[in-house]
Amino acid sequence: MPQPGLVLWTLMIMAYVCLTYPGEALELFRTMRGVGVMPDMVAVATVISASGLLGDLGVAKTIHCFIEKSGVEVDAFVSNTLINTYGECRSLIDAYRIFQETAMKNTVVWNTMIHQSLEHNNLDLGKQLFDSMPERDVGSWNSMIRGFANIGQYEEALALFHDMEISVFRPNTLTLLSTLSACASHGALEAGAWIHSYVNKNDLN
Repeated sequence: MPQPGLVLWTLMIMAYVCLTYPGEALELFRTMRGVGVMPDMVAVATVISASGLLGDLGVAKTIHCFIEKSGVEVDAFVSNTLINTYGECRSLIDAYRIFQETAMKNTVVWNTMIHQSLEHNNLDLGKQLFDSMPERDVGSWNSMIRGFANIGQYEEALALFHDMEISVFRPNTLTLLSTLSACASHGALEAGAWIHSYVNKNDLN
């Protein structure tokens, strides 16, 4: 029986990741390499995600080292996965290093780095990144608002919502949920009532 090709190997690894079986995904990757199948960017990003689910910094660094030695192209997609994985492994320093080394940073990469900064309670870095973004999207605003609300910085979350309102971006359902959470926690009943009115007025129910 012929050996499965790269696409099949990748799909099998991806299935384990989707089912949150990171150990099995990594073991399958080792088997794939053992039979001489070289991964591409998609396979690499998938196995990086597996190491993030495992939450093991040592495993994440081992996979990262393999990527650097193998010559697999590291594009924004792979870089974004690395940033997220290092964040999940509680190493903001490594996540930020990858961010700095990424030559072509798209909005997704910026948003992921902002999210990880706030997840690690590094407000200064989150603000610095947000203010430095060459181009924002709704996800950028949502990351900041949700991040501040999650760590109890409710006034900042509400202020950001009002800033977003006067920007070119229209709040979506996720924005409003995060902002309402901030209002409830902060006891800002008037602001909460105004946002409820905003939801009804803009047909966001």
